[in-house]
Amino acid sequence: DPQGGYTRGAGVQFLDTTLRWYPEQEQVRLYELVALGLQSLTTWDPLFKPLSWRFDTGLRTRLQPEAGQGDLDPEAVWRTHGGVGLSFALPWDATLYGLAEATIDVGPTLARNCAFGPGAALGLLVGSENDRWRAHAYAQVTRFALGDHTTWLRAGAEQRLTLGPHTALVLDTAFERD
Repeated sequence: DPQGGYTRGAGVQFLDTTLRWYPEQEQVRLYELVALGLQSLTTWDPLFKPLSWRFDTGLRTRLQPEAGQGDLDPEAVWRTHGGVGLSFALPWDATLYGLAEATIDVGPTLARNCAFGPGAALGLLVGSENDRWRAHAYAQVTRFALGDHTTWLRAGAEQRLTLGPHTALVLDTAFERD
């Protein structure tokens, strides 16, 4: 949504859903369902020194080894993810942020039914003064060290162009490796 009277870098997601197309099986599957996502990237300055933070929880698809075979199957896990850090206002209406994060995945296909690990996120939010256009570039890494041992990497870019009071065109692209 347009920022309007909201704090720049703050956001609430509720039932945000991502579907994925698998051309080999000619099938659409649920990739992610964020039940609740909260974010507050409040900028730090010499007078006010607030912490930035984010939290989200919901279903997520992870590629898991198929029992006795070398294939990977998409399996649903419950992911809870959060982080805390700092954000800084930059010239040209931009915000740079960095967060220390932690993620826990829970599901029957994971080793010991869970995966927990520390991580980090770095991002840049840029927008026009009238909030007609906004972009977000980011990178995240999580090293799952307890339970299922993997490293998850994600880098992406999002752009939003406001077309009207209730309409926007959004482009979101990301690279993931698990």
